[in-house]
Amino acid sequence: LPKLHQHISCPTRGANTLDHCYTSIKGAYRFGKSDDKSVLLPAYKQQLKCAEPVKKTVQCWSEASEDILRDCLEYVDWSIFKAAAANLDEYATTVTDFISKCAEDCMSKKVVRT
Repeated sequence: LPKLHQHISCPTRGANTLDHCYTSIKGAYRFGKSDDKSVLLPAYKQQLKCAEPVKKTVQCWSEASEDILRDCLEYVDWSIFKAAAANLDEYATTVTDFISKCAEDCMSKKVVRT
């Protein structure tokens, strides 16, 4: 039985191993002392041990980055955004994107594993 695994490896009747329990689940655990009233459960493996660690880049906000952003936004000529926009939605989107870009440039980045 090439794809099946035997789970009973200890003596079940005196010194003899009389019971055979084959499943396709490798590494399952047998609970119960009686031959006919045992439960076979798959071995639990923690999610952290099953999945490969993922590296993510996160942005770190600090007092220094707040000061840099404040300085960056203080000298912006906001009227150019209003003049370039065709309507209020475009104006709001352009200003929001500019502020987001400035904030992203000011914050330090760190790589973390999860």
